[in-house]
Amino acid sequence: MKKTTLNTVEDSDNKQTVIANQNEKINDSARRISDADDDEDETDDTDDDEETEYDINEDSEELFEAVADECGCDVDDAKKIVAVARLNGDSFDDISSYSCSVNSVYVGSSREYLVYDDYSEAERDAEQDVLDLIDDMGLESFSPSFQDTIIMKGWLDTDWFEQAMDESNRFYAEDIESESSSTSANRLIEECVDADIISDDEIDEDGEYTGNLDLIDEYVEYLNNRESDPVEWYRMNFGDRELADIVKQNNLLDEQRVAEECVALDGVAHSLASYDGNENEETVDGSTYYIYRTN
Repeated sequence: MKKTTLNTVEDSDNKQTVIANQNEKINDSARRISDADDDEDETDDTDDDEETEYDINEDSEELFEAVADECGCDVDDAKKIVAVARLNGDSFDDISSYSCSVNSVYVGSSREYLVYDDYSEAERDAEQDVLDLIDDMGLESFSPSFQDTIIMKGWLDTDWFEQAMDESNRFYAEDIESESSSTSANRLIEECVDADIISDDEIDEDGEYTGNLDLIDEYVEYLNNRESDPVEWYRMNFGDRELADIVKQNNLLDEQRVAEECVALDGVAHSLASYDGNENEETVDGSTYYIYRTN
C-alpha cells in the first residue's frame, strides 16, 4: 500500500509540473504576441508620422505628389499651390484648404490668386483685361493725358475726324453764303476778306466777288488749316462722351496696340493683381512662378 501511495504522490507531482510548464509556455506566447502588437503599433505610428513629414519649402517629387493627392489636382497644378503656400508662409498641414483650376489658386473661400510659370502668358492675360475695359468703356477708360498719347502715337485713325471736320466746315461756309452782310454781298465774302483769302480790290460796288476762286473751297481749307488736331477739334465741339462713342462705333482705335502699351507702361500687376497691385515671385522645382492676388 505504501508503494502504491508513493507512486500516486509521484504521479501527482509530475502532473503539476507538466501543468506549470504548459502555463509558462502559454504566458511566454502571450508575451510574445503582446510585444509583437506593440511593435506593429509603433511601426504604424511611424508610418503615420512619415506621411505628414513634408517640408513645403523643400522641392521633391514626393512633396508635389502628396500635394496633388491632397488637393485633387495634377502635379503641375500642385506646384502652383506650393508656390502660393510658400508666399503665404503656410506648411503642408495647411494644404488641405488649397485648390487649383487652370491658373487660379484658391485658399479657402476668401483668397484667390492668379499663378503663371510663363510670364508671357501673364502679359497676354493682362492685355486681354485692358481690351475688355476698352470694349466696355472705350476711350473713357483712359486718362486725358493717355488719350493724347494714343493720338500722338497714331493708335487712333484720324481720317474719320478729318473728314468730319471738313464736312462741318463746308456746311458752315455754305450756310453763311446765304446770309447777308453789311459790307459784302454775303457773309462768306466778308469772312474771306477778313481771312485775307481775297482782297477788297476783288469786291465790286455791289459787294460781289469778282475773282476766280471757289470761295467755299478756299474758306473750308482755311478753317481746316486752323485746327492742327482734328480729334481735339471733335472733342472740343462735341465732348468726350461723343468722341468715345464715335471711336467705338467706327472701330477707329488700334486696341491691341493700346493694350500692349498699357501693360508695358503700368505692368502686368496693374491689370491682374486687383487686390493689392503687387507682383510676387516664387521658385518651385527650378521654375519661377508669378503670383497675383485677385481678392
